[in-house]
Amino acid sequence: RYVRLFVNGVVRKQAQTDGKGTYTFPTADQYILKATDRVEVVGVSASYQELKRISIPITRIEPTLTVPSHYEIGTNKALSGTFSQEIRYVRLFVNGVVRKQAQTDGKGTYTFPTADQYILKATDRVEVVGVSASYQELKRISIPITRVEPMLTVPSHYEIGTNKALS
Repeated sequence: RYVRLFVNGVVRKQAQTDGKGTYTFPTADQYILKATDRVEVVGVSASYQELKRISIPITRIEPTLTVPSHYEIGTNKALSGTFSQEIRYVRLFVNGVVRKQAQTDGKGTYTFPTADQYILKATDRVEVVGVSASYQELKRISIPITRVEPMLTVPSHYEIGTNKALS
């Protein structure tokens, strides 16, 4: 009569049914959170007597997150990359502190258009972190920071009395 979702031995949700023998747990992702969760679908009678119990193996798709090979202070302003659908938000961490949440395009691309406001020194520890809808960390990647050294040329020498300008 009813179909119930058990996670780690606890009933979490009763299924939506269509009256034709098909059931759905549309919000199962709110209850099944870890690959180590023990998940069972249980059919019960109208009086909730257990009729059938089936275990469901859980697998985890490894989220993907791409970052640039490096970030160059003085050259780069924005920082962007891609992420897979398991990741809901992408955040910029600088020296262990979350600084900004990325703009996303709905197609798996993220951008921090003003990353240069947060990445200031070549010694900064910069990480891009993908998180779930509940801000659970799914993927963290460090980005090497480089700095463009200013270019300065000087004459090979200066002769007192013969040169007036120095350039």
